[in-house]
Amino acid sequence: SGAKAKADLGLVGEPTRVDARILDDLITVGAIPVIAPIGVGIDDGSSYNINADTAAGAVASALGAERLLLLTDVAGVLDKSGDLMEALGTDDVERLVEDGTIS
Repeated sequence: SGAKAKADLGLVGEPTRVDARILDDLITVGAIPVIAPIGVGIDDGSSYNINADTAAGAVASALGAERLLLLTDVAGVLDKSGDLMEALGTDDVERLVEDGTIS
């Protein structure tokens, strides 16, 4: 019908640590890991939903990746005038957060 319904996401969290050892082992043998963005609570052991883009960034950082490519259904990061930014470096991201363009 096109109507949006609010989804119950349950417990939602942010990644605080990624143990990349098993990923390194899988990559070493030529496997391509498929990762569900689910975290385990440090204090209570509960499962937490984590935004997939946020989880991907944390995993890429833990692996020391040079690049992170995301497939998404949105155009990408837009500048203040609404134009697509085709590439971003870390300095760009810091500047855009500081000036309020992105959060």
